[in-house]
Amino acid sequence: MFWILEVVSARLHACTFDNRSISGLQSRHPRSLYPPQHGIAVSKGIPTIRFISSAEDNTYDALICTDVLEHVQDPLVLLADMIGKLRVEGHLVIYNCFYPLIACHLPSTFHFRYSFDLFCSLLGLCKTGKTKGDHATIYRKTGSIAPNWPLLREHETMSAIAYEANQWNELHPRATRIERSFYLMKLHPKYYAVRAKRVLRSLFFAP
Repeated sequence: MFWILEVVSARLHACTFDNRSISGLQSRHPRSLYPPQHGIAVSKGIPTIRFISSAEDNTYDALICTDVLEHVQDPLVLLADMIGKLRVEGHLVIYNCFYPLIACHLPSTFHFRYSFDLFCSLLGLCKTGKTKGDHATIYRKTGSIAPNWPLLREHETMSAIAYEANQWNELHPRATRIERSFYLMKLHPKYYAVRAKRVLRSLFFAP
């Protein structure tokens, strides 16, 4: 069984996998325009496609998500939810564009372009490769892991800080190490405290 977060992908895969059941997730937001009504209409002639408002955990063999997370305020919550819907050994095929290509790509997500694989690993996914043409990444669910939200949020904070620091460094290539340190402290006053805590935890609580 497949779960697909995009109408065009649902139609394409329905033509490829004739005997597979494909679910398209409808937004729960009352004002959402997605999936678009014309997309639902043109999919009615394909009996293996159905649109659902919610999905059960540990249900799907594969999930396809293209160009979604860069539009979401909290990508980690949606990512964890998607992973929860997969069966163990199921596959997540996902393409993200954490770049400022269009106005509706949220800048708060751009740091994930460098750290997305880390969060997938922390949530129980193993990266297995790319799709043909190197468009999307394929992950396999290796086990059911309850999200450790304090740890995930800590990594998210550090990822965002690292991204902002790199952006600043590119704009100030001649900045001294002291200037960079002051910028980090201004950007996130607790940066060095959080960094020290992570180092101590790795030294004394490493598996």
